[in-house]
Amino acid sequence: MTLAMGPCTERHRLRAAVRIELAASALELWLLRADIFQYLAQDLGQQMAAQEITRFTPLFKGLVPGVGHAPESADNRAHERHLH
Repeated sequence: MTLAMGPCTERHRLRAAVRIELAASALELWLLRADIFQYLAQDLGQQMAAQEITRFTPLFKGLVPGVGHAPESADNRAHERHLH
């Protein structure tokens, strides 16, 4: 995450570095993605920010519940369920 901040302004790099350093768990780092995205988007644009954030996802697989698993379908197949 710190490396992704390299091309950002010094102000954003420092803010991110402090928050990353203070994170006490993988979940806290996972939640920091929104802030990192904001800094990247402001300095590099939303498309580049989205690409960088997407690259983080595999790093959290198995460390944060639900990361790396396919999402359930939006309708959860309710139309095929029958009550008896």
